[in-house]
Amino acid sequence: MVSRINRKWIGWVSIFAVAIGAIIAGSGVSWSAQADTLQIAREFLAKHEKRLHDIERDLSDIAIAQKAPSFEYDIADNLRESASESEDSLTSIGVLVDVYAAVSCDRAKIRPMILSHVSLQSKLLDLRISDVSRGVANTSVPGTAVTGAHLRDQLRAAKDTLDLLGDLRQ
Repeated sequence: MVSRINRKWIGWVSIFAVAIGAIIAGSGVSWSAQADTLQIAREFLAKHEKRLHDIERDLSDIAIAQKAPSFEYDIADNLRESASESEDSLTSIGVLVDVYAAVSCDRAKIRPMILSHVSLQSKLLDLRISDVSRGVANTSVPGTAVTGAHLRDQLRAAKDTLDLLGDLRQ
């Protein structure tokens, strides 16, 4: 059974895949259609960045409540840092999409750089997912565990999207 949230992510991933497919295909798509698909990709990244920012803020509040030098504080702060770094990763991909949209020539030279960066960020997200899973497993604070699990789910969705984007390279 696919949950409501998973169906929503599947929908976003599909839209994002179409947008990025148009970016990568490039030559067969008119400038107007390409601009629209670039805008869809950018909007997707912005929404995902906002979700990660909200999680980061929640984890910051939880960490403050744990009182600093404690094991639980360190876990919440590490989870917050993972959310922040992941948000930065998606922001960097969004900037590259914006640059690609603004450039009207030499797109064939830019495409491999964007795909290389996407691949790198996907691998980094994979490492962060492992770190977050360890943090969730080691915490005894319910708020940290629930928010950390939510962060892990968001990171997995982002990684799946970036992997899909990397597969479109073929």
